[in-house]
Amino acid sequence: STKEKQQVSNVIKKQPVSLINLLWLGISFFAFFILLIFSLPWLIFQWFSYKAKNTKAVSKKAYWSYTAAAYYCNQLGFSRDDTSPTQFAKDKIDARFKTNFTSFMHVYLKSKYSKEALTSSEVATVQNFYHPFYKTLKDKIPFKERFSKFLNFYRTINFFSKPKI
Repeated sequence: STKEKQQVSNVIKKQPVSLINLLWLGISFFAFFILLIFSLPWLIFQWFSYKAKNTKAVSKKAYWSYTAAAYYCNQLGFSRDDTSPTQFAKDKIDARFKTNFTSFMHVYLKSKYSKEALTSSEVATVQNFYHPFYKTLKDKIPFKERFSKFLNFYRTINFFSKPKI
């Protein structure tokens, strides 16, 4: 029994690596890399969405909700470009989708730049913003369109690159 195991292990060790196996290994790594590149925008969005849904502290929840919403809009072709966050929310998103992005944006900017504490209604705005916003855009934009736009890796790069002044 021990001799048989040693003989089998010796046979396995002595087999040369075939060119076909190397080719399949190379194709597999290449396919995995391509799949990773194309799924990266979706994976980034899943991370932002997770943080927006599960963060408890109000100022951090406002930040992650804004980041997730802005990234989602960017991937769907609605980039902020050279507009202010409030103009972007009002003119590009709320005008088209009838969301409350503008009112959320006011609260988010207050939590980011003001030393003043948020009121209870502003806290409620932060707590109740992200899920309905995401659902509204998801319901109004067909799956095929969302899927194809999320495959565009250049939008992801655009979201993370700073504008040149």
